[in-house]
Amino acid sequence: MEKLNITQIYNWAVDVYGGRMRYPQIDQTKQDLEFVLYDAIVVSCGVEERYGIFEAGIRLAELHVILYVFKESIAIDDDRDSIIKSFHTIDKYCRHRLPDKYLKAYDEAYLCK
Repeated sequence: MEKLNITQIYNWAVDVYGGRMRYPQIDQTKQDLEFVLYDAIVVSCGVEERYGIFEAGIRLAELHVILYVFKESIAIDDDRDSIIKSFHTIDKYCRHRLPDKYLKAYDEAYLCK
């Protein structure tokens, strides 16, 4: 099996989020990716250095990260389908947390719905 890398994770995030994902920052050395969803919520993910496993969380502050959403771990496993499921869990969290009026305005402004 091919070793997981941050470029793969970035490409899968783009596939899932499309225009909702903005301001991506990739650190190839640390194998980290941060981006903003809906211009409101910062997501951090990457490949853990020691074991090479996928990790992801929703950043609340510099030292505070949500790792579980609705009693479900965000990072499940290292395969493509599990990582995509993790991204959908994060999106579900964002859509529940942000007001409907905000999401409607965001979709109209950025996604042309």
